Amino acid sequence: MTSAPIAAAPNEGARLFREAIEAKGETQGAAARALATTSSMVNRWLLGTRKPSRYWAPIIEERYGVPMRAWDQKCTVPGTRTIKKAS
Repeated sequence: MTSAPIAAAPNEGARLFREAIEAKGETQGAAARALATTSSMVNRWLLGTRKPSRYWAPIIEERYGVPMRAWDQKCTVPGTRTIKKAS
C-alpha cells in the first residue's frame, strides 16, 4: 500500500461525515447501505460535489451525528489528509 494525499474536506459536513464513517469502521458502501442510498451519492457528499438534501441531512444527523448546518459551513480543519491506497 502507498499513501496518497487528498484535498481537505470541501465543507464541515463532509469532514464530520467522513470522520463519523471512519469512527464506526464503515466503508462508504456500508454507510450507503445504512442510509438506504447509493455509494456514489455518499461519495458525492464526501467530495462536496453535492450536499445532502433536506430529506437526507436529518437522516445523516441522526445516524452519524453530523449537524444539518455543517454542510453549509467552511471546513474548520485546513490542509490535506493522507489516505492509504493499494499499490
